Amino acid sequence: IVYSRAFGYANIETKEEATTDHIFRIASHSKTFTAVALLQLVEQGKLNLDDTVQHYLEWFQSSVDKRISQVTIRQLLNHTAGIIRDGDDADFWQILRDFPDKEELKEYVATSKLVYESDEKFKYSNFGFGYLGLVIEAVSGKSYREYVTEHIVKKLGLQSTGPDLNEKALQKLVNGYGIELFKKKRRRFEHIDTRDLSAA
Repeated sequence: IVYSRAFGYANIETKEEATTDHIFRIASHSKTFTAVALLQLVEQGKLNLDDTVQHYLEWFQSSVDKRISQVTIRQLLNHTAGIIRDGDDADFWQILRDFPDKEELKEYVATSKLVYESDEKFKYSNFGFGYLGLVIEAVSGKSYREYVTEHIVKKLGLQSTGPDLNEKALQKLVNGYGIELFKKKRRRFEHIDTRDLSAA
């Protein structure tokens, strides 16, 4: 390491200064874990990127759009499947409700439609990566978090990195805040479990 220093506050209210030992939420960087995990499973001969998602998740189909059952792992990975970004109710991003779990993701896809034809346009999709996390679980027989921790985090010797929130991280986790608007204080965001969107 050539240079290592922290700036700002880990907690604005208490004026706790940030240190290089503090931990930040990984957010969408977990998509990198998801991609690596899928490619590991490809290397092991356990899945093919051009297989349909339905090949591994039999419930991945829609009663209103037959194209859903033809969506492939590669298309979800490339954000070219045409799957919606965050479902119809994305209030979990404002922490107004829990993040989706497997059952909610299953229920959503059962009556969903593609936003675009697959491979027609780039369409960023957190839900798409949520489904990929469930593919990893189905193929590996382990939860997404268990698989990533065992096959990526531990193998790399990462001490302060993980796919999502855990009790150990909470002790060092910095607080996230919204922007300052109309001279109002920044809103502090609670630490929340992203459940089956942790793969996204």
